[in-house]
Amino acid sequence: MEYLFLYGTLMRNFPENPFRLLLERNTSYVGEAYTYGKLFLVDYYPALVSNSALENHKVYGEVVRIENNTDLLEQLDEYEDYFPENVIHSLYIRKLTECFLIGNKESVKCNAYFYNKSVKNLIFLRDGHFFLS
Repeated sequence: MEYLFLYGTLMRNFPENPFRLLLERNTSYVGEAYTYGKLFLVDYYPALVSNSALENHKVYGEVVRIENNTDLLEQLDEYEDYFPENVIHSLYIRKLTECFLIGNKESVKCNAYFYNKSVKNLIFLRDGHFFLS
């Protein structure tokens, strides 16, 4: 069984887009969750990056289970500008990360998209939540 951690514009409470609708048709909602990392505002979308040593920041989102679309991750790779054969030119990189379900503290290994560019001039979302204003 494969899981996906969503922390930005693909979450259920954001305006509809074709990729989020694709997720609704091919995944089931597991619950709210967090993973360890830092969240930045790129533009109208966020960027998850790994914590550096000794950092303990959390990023909040939701976990979904992939149900019935064997190429869903490849389709999302396109949406996230992740090119497995050309990582240097990828905007995001998909990798497995441990996520913790809020409420029962169960952990799940999830696919998540990590930002692959510099965050030097981006706004740090210290509380780990992404919201459209």
